[in-house]
Amino acid sequence: MNSLKTITYLLFAFIIVLGFYNCSSSKNNTLNFKTLNGIEEVYYTSWAAGVKGGGSGINVFINVNSAFPKGIEFDSIYFRGKSVKLQTKPNDKELYIGYFKTNANTAGNELLLDQETVKEEKESPKIPFNLKNNECVVSYIQDGKRMYYKITDIEEKETTPYPSTPQ
Repeated sequence: MNSLKTITYLLFAFIIVLGFYNCSSSKNNTLNFKTLNGIEEVYYTSWAAGVKGGGSGINVFINVNSAFPKGIEFDSIYFRGKSVKLQTKPNDKELYIGYFKTNANTAGNELLLDQETVKEEKESPKIPFNLKNNECVVSYIQDGKRMYYKITDIEEKETTPYPSTPQ
């Protein structure tokens, strides 16, 4: 009788542990590989300020058209190991831009920038996706749920020189 009670307790504990395991695995980020209608063009450009130490970066552009579903709200973009919020310009709500700063063209501020980079890397969460250099993942909200859409084969367009940091 005592061994039957022990087996029952062990079985019950096993079921509880299995339940917690399944709950934690359901939090994995799943990617939506279906096509989002209305995405017209996705590309990126590198930029460098025209002044020494003025900074540099990569801007990722996602151009949508009128076929883009109304219930979808783009949030963030994951690209080359980093994540930023997507932004639009006040005069062009169909163009989403992710602004990624890089460490190139930082002459004269190397020590300060290196310290800031280390601090940012420690504070920024690791991105949960394995991506190639020409791939990104867009985080968006649809019907109150966070979804992820992977975009592959992003085209690199010509580098843009700027006289100062772009806004």
